[in-house]
Order: sequence, then C-alpha cells, then structure tokens
Amino acid sequence: GLIKKDADFSQKLPGERLPVTQSLEVAILGLGDWGQQVILRSLENTPFSFIKQFHLIAGENYESVFTQFSKAPKMQVYRAGEYEAVLKNTSISAVIISTPCQTHYELAKTALFAGKHVFVEKTFVLEETHAAELISLAQKKGLTLMVGYEFMYDDGFSETRDLIKDFAFGEITEVELYLFNMKKGALSNNEKYGTSIVNHHVTHLLSILQTLLGVQRMDKIDLLEAESEYVRLRLRYGGIETTLVAAVDLPNRQNYRTAIIRGTEKTLEIAFDGPHPVFTLKKTSNAALISAMDEEYPRPFQQTFTTPSVQREFEHFFDCMTQNRRTLSGGQTALHLVKMTDQIEKSYQEKMRVAQEQFADEAAQTRQDILQIQKTFLLEKSQDAGFSEINTSEISTSEVNTLKRNETQALKGVETTLAVVNYLSNKPYTSADEIARHLNLNLDALKTIYQIMQRVPGVQKIFSRGDNYDYFKVVERFFEQNHYEVTFFVGLSCPYKCSFCRMTMASQEKKEGYLGQGEIDGRSLRFSIKKPDLLKYHEVVKVLDGLEDMRDLGRPVTVKISGGLEPLSDPERVAFILEAAKKRGFPVRIYSNGILANTPDKREIVLSCDDFRISLNALNEDYFQDIYRLGTTKSKKISYANIETTLRELVAERTRLASKTRIGINYVVVKGNIYEMWLMVALCRNIGLDYVNFNTDYCDDFDDKAYIAIDQQIKKIKTMQGRGDFLSLKIEFGGALLKNNVFAKQPQGEFDPGSMAKLKVFVDPAGEVTPVHEGTYPFRTSEGKTEQNPYVLGKLSGETNLKGLLKEDHALSPIEFRYLAPFELILGLELMREEKDEACGIKATDSPYRRSDAITTSIS
Repeated sequence: GLIKKDADFSQKLPGERLPVTQSLEVAILGLGDWGQQVILRSLENTPFSFIKQFHLIAGENYESVFTQFSKAPKMQVYRAGEYEAVLKNTSISAVIISTPCQTHYELAKTALFAGKHVFVEKTFVLEETHAAELISLAQKKGLTLMVGYEFMYDDGFSETRDLIKDFAFGEITEVELYLFNMKKGALSNNEKYGTSIVNHHVTHLLSILQTLLGVQRMDKIDLLEAESEYVRLRLRYGGIETTLVAAVDLPNRQNYRTAIIRGTEKTLEIAFDGPHPVFTLKKTSNAALISAMDEEYPRPFQQTFTTPSVQREFEHFFDCMTQNRRTLSGGQTALHLVKMTDQIEKSYQEKMRVAQEQFADEAAQTRQDILQIQKTFLLEKSQDAGFSEINTSEISTSEVNTLKRNETQALKGVETTLAVVNYLSNKPYTSADEIARHLNLNLDALKTIYQIMQRVPGVQKIFSRGDNYDYFKVVERFFEQNHYEVTFFVGLSCPYKCSFCRMTMASQEKKEGYLGQGEIDGRSLRFSIKKPDLLKYHEVVKVLDGLEDMRDLGRPVTVKISGGLEPLSDPERVAFILEAAKKRGFPVRIYSNGILANTPDKREIVLSCDDFRISLNALNEDYFQDIYRLGTTKSKKISYANIETTLRELVAERTRLASKTRIGINYVVVKGNIYEMWLMVALCRNIGLDYVNFNTDYCDDFDDKAYIAIDQQIKKIKTMQGRGDFLSLKIEFGGALLKNNVFAKQPQGEFDPGSMAKLKVFVDPAGEVTPVHEGTYPFRTSEGKTEQNPYVLGKLSGETNLKGLLKEDHALSPIEFRYLAPFELILGLELMREEKDEACGIKATDSPYRRSDAITTSIS
C-alpha cells in the first residue's frame, strides 16, 4: 500500500502565533524527573513569562520539592492530598498532569469538572472509553484538553511531514521507527511507571507515525518480539508497511532514535537522538547519497531548528487555551492514539504470556534433565564404590548417605549447574580455574558439572541463543568435529585498498614491522614477491598429499584459495590448486573480490570449486569507489555495475554448465553501509545467489548507536526470512556484529599463535606457512630489509613439507588479540581455555562445549 495524494493528514500547527496577553496561574501535578527537569524548567523560560504563579502539587517527594521550590519566586508547593482544594482556586486556569498514566483519567476528569484547561503528559489514559469520556467532557465545557506528545511538535518531523505531502520522496512504501533509551537512575522503566513499554514508548512512535502520515487505519499487527524492556512489531498504517521498535533501560552511553521513511524515489533517514534532527537523503533505487545542498529539497537539510519540541508543545497548549483553537494532539487525534496503543498493548500482553509460558516450560525441562543426569552420576559413583546393583532401593541408607556426602561438593544442585552455564554463555573463554574461584567450587565439582552440561540438550540451546553463538559454532566445527583447514594465498596484487582490510592497515603502519606505504602504488596493493620466488607446483602437491593422509585418518579437511590480495590475478595457479585438490576429493572454497571473474575462462575456473565467495560491501557507484579507496583508479573495469553484471553472468554460466558451485557474498559491515544490509539480501535473492554472510573484519570503531542499528538490520532481515521472502537464500551473521560478546569484550593481552596450527594454516604466495592471517603479510626490519614474518612456521621447499612443519615445535612471537581475525580470536581463546583447563586436570574431552550423545539420548 502507498500513501496517495488525497491522503487525510492531521491538522498542522497554525502558521502564525498570537501572543498570550493575559497573566495566568498554572497548577503542575507530578514533580518527578520529567515534571521538574522538563516541564517546570521549560515553563520558567522567557516565552512563558505570562505565567505569574506556579502551584506545585507533589507526591511522595513533597519534602524535597518543598525544600527546593517553596521560597522560589512565583512558586507555591502543596501535598497531593490538597489537589481538590487547589482546584477550587479560581485564579488557576490550567492544570498540567505529569503523574503515572494509570492516574491520568481520574485526575484529568476532576480538573475538567473544576473548569480547568488540562494538559496531560502521554500516555493519555489506558482505556479507549476513558479517553472518549474526557474528550467529550472537555468539549461540553468548552475547555482545552491536550496530550503531551513532544515529537508531534518537533520541527524536523513537521518539515518531513510537509515533504511527504509534497511527494518529495515519491509515494511512501515503508516506515521504520526506532526509540531506544539508555537507563537513567536506579529504577527500571517498569518500576518507574508501573505500566508496559507499549504505553510509555511505543505510543511515542505511534505519535510520530501519526504526525508524518496523518490519521490512518492501523491493521495487521504482528508482534515479532516482546520483552519487558524491548518490543519490535510490524503493522500496516494507511496500507504502508511499518516497523516500530522500542527499548528501555539500555546500559548504553547513548540513546538511539531513528526514523526511516522509504519512498518509491527517495529514502529519508532522520536521527533524532540529539538536540536537533539530522537528515540523510538517499535515492531509493541504489541507496546513493543525495547532496545535503540539493536545491530541490532544501528545507530539512539547510534549516537549523532552534525551538525545543517541549517548548513548542506548551506554546501550542497556551495558544489553543487562550484563543479557543483546536489542539494538534487532543480530540480525535488523541483518541486515535489511545485506540492504537490499546490494540498493540493487548497483543503485547498476549505475546508476553505465551513467551513466559514457553520459557518456563523450557527452563523446567532443562532443570529436570540436569537433575536426572545428576542422579545418573550418583548411580555411576555407587558402582565405582563397589555397589553391584544400580537400583537405589538395594543400597543401604548409610551407603547412600556416604555417596551423597562425597558428592555434596561436586554436585551443588541444578542452580549451581545453571550458574556455570550462564557464566560461560557470557564469557565462553573462561578457564575452569576462574569459574571455580568465582562460583566457589572445587575443580572436581566443576569437572562433574561440565560432564553434566555435555549431556543436557537445553544447555546447548542456551549457548546457541546468546550473543556468543558464533563462539560455540566455531568451537563445534574445529574442536568437536576436529576440522582442519589449509588456505592457499594466491595473487600478488589487488586494485582495492579497503579501509577494513588488514593488508591495507599493515601497509600503512609506519613503525618497524610491516611493509610501508611504498608498497601501495597508485593503482593497487602489491606484494613485493617476484615470480621465481612463488610456491612451486610440486610443493602444492606435497601439501595436498599430506592433507590426504590426515583425511584418511578420519579428520575432515577443507582447502581454501584466497589472497592476502586477489587470487584471480593469478588464474593459472588457482586452476592448478583447484584441480589437484578436487582430484583428491577435498571440498574447495575460493574467496575473491569478483573484479576479475569477468571473463568466460575465469568463470569456468571458479565454477569448478564447491563454493565461490565474493566480497561486496557497497550497493552504489559512489560508495563503491569510496569504501574501496579506488581514488584516481576509477574506471569502467572497476565499478559496482560491473560487479553486479559479473554476478549475474556467473549465475547464468552456472546453469549452462550444470555446475553445483555455491555462489555467495561476504558483506563487511562498516558504519557507512549498515542500513543497506537488508538491500544486499534482496539483491542476492534477485540475482539468484545461494548465500550472504555479514561480518566485520578488523573494524572496532562501532559505537552504541552502530551496534543497535546493526542489530535492528539483522532482525529486519530475519523477519523477512520468517515471512518467506528469502526461502532459497542462506543468510548468516557473524558474531562480531553484536556488542555483548567476546568480540566487544575480548580480554587484553597476547596469544601464542603456534598452537593454532593444530586447527588451520595459511600458505602465502611464496610458500611460507603461518597459523594466523597476520603472518601472511610481508615484514621488514628497521633497516628496511625484508625478512620472514615473526608468525611464520617455515617455508615449503625441498625437504620441508607441511606435514613436517606441523610436527615441529615452533617458538613464534606472541600476537596481540586485537590482530586476530574474528574467527581466529575464537580459536585462540578456546585453545587457551583448553590449555589452562588441561593444566588443572580437566581434559579436552571434558570440555563443556563437547557433546556426549550416550546419556543425552536417555533423557526423556
């Protein structure tokens, strides 16, 4: 559905204000943080000098309010019990109510019967019938009744509303509104207000929606997520697909408030978490930025808004009150908001009820499983102690008591086991020794708990649902399945100079260590390796033969072809490695930027592998040139348009050749492309690709707002998945995209990279073998001489082969955690954890992340 040109928009603010000439006395009921810091502070300003007396009615904080304001000019303080007596004062013209919303109905009704104009902070009231009654009462008495929705009086939203009416963005097709508030003070949102997040935050979003699009019909409400401090829903408003997301009590240092209005021609993003809104206008077709000085749409981009929305709101209230005007946020507008809020609140409460029941059922099942496994361990211990029968009825009371005493320290019950689970869910790299100290357990008890965790399916579910899901996924692949990977780095140049690429970073470091800026010429990044020094083909064969022996012993092996730079800059070498690996039955993946896969011969090469992954992080020409730092190298050969064409030709060629190669995209998320994540998914689906992976590489500059924006993009994509929009497309999100996990909270320090060779290695173009990506970069001394990287195990040549290198002990230089790629960080942390546990007597087979099927299957 689209907003049409004849849409019925709600009333706008009058263009000309008439000054309030008469002196007024105003009562303010509710002097909490908002009442004091926002309402009273605003009304004390010059625009409201016509208010000659404030009557402050305080509740439980009466003493502090009295102390602060009783001697101030124009202030008189009362207790809450004096409310009706205050209303009898005929000098008081208006009452401003800023109390918990469940009290609004009675307080406003009393004030209206007393003949007072009434301003009620949102939420107006909780029931539609109460709203209708108060509106009718105000009309009968000729009084102004207005609800305080501050965003309806924001100049930025008013400007945007006018642009929507003028069809500056085309016809509106989708709206997204986000309101995330950080925690203030010790009390939670529910403790402060006693009502749900819908009544205190979603209602704000509805008021913005009403301001932008007018009074429209709301239907098809779908509560996607509902928690006490978070809600995300989709609905249709005036036929337009709308997403509303609200969160409160965040531990962030920043609020996150964003509106996205998507039209058929242009998309507007509004950040309204600062004192004034910030606008970004893009072309809807390809997300290209439009200049902020675009002459066609100058208003929201060039105007500075100086009047705070709360001040504008009260100006409007007193204007309407003294000049008998209809308020923007009263009457039918307010009733419409109450109806919508109430409708969503009912859906929210039902969703919460179902979710709580499901959570309780799952939690109860997990507890039951843990308890049953504990009993199994007790019975096993009884056999170890010499009791031949398993039936507890055949064990004497004294023997059972002895067993229980022996197990008291090891098995402290279900809650202790769950405490360990929760600790590892948040900090999965924690050693057994640290957990034992933190939870006051001995190591034997913790070892038993680990073995219990291996056998309980609910524990694995807890791990997989947390923000560290990536950690457990990688651990399962490399530790549980004992997977091994060898990546051949092929190619000596790359036209890209991506800001997030570690090769770019390394080449730009001026300190001793990595090759300097001189290694980047005007056109590309280049390795300084000469062709005669490249890894010989027969050395490749020896590597693959060694991997074949490993595979024959039962260890899964994958061969990857990538590049510190671009592998298809040496297509002959790629073809040789690919053919030799496939001949031996290894799955092969090729990683490329896709620029050179633009000819039939190269496409035929890559369509012989199992998986061809292209890095693409931009969806329009300008950003493509910017993110890859192409600078003066702009050309028809290196462009977004050509990459998209290449992708389409690859899919068509795959069909013609009947190839089974999976083709997908690796999308590195940086601040500039967050809001295009879902567009990339749509592009991949439309082209016919098999997957898209969203990751970060070495980007660590995300602030709270960026993490929230990424999280909401992920949820938007998952919602579209749930609707069936991307049935044939696999979508994965790297754990480094989230804030509350090992990537954002990684421990500081160094790691011995040598141990990682047990899991995977890289072979650089010259044949040097290293367990970490960082070891593939050329290295130099302070004198400028190029020498072996300090993270290299050795070089493949002559008698030195991969099998031999992996058997040797290597004293490599320690590497800082911050130089590890995201999945390397996981491997490094897990290797350190297992090494520490081994020193404490807890073997790798007792790891809490390993699974034991033997007893799991016996759980009913």
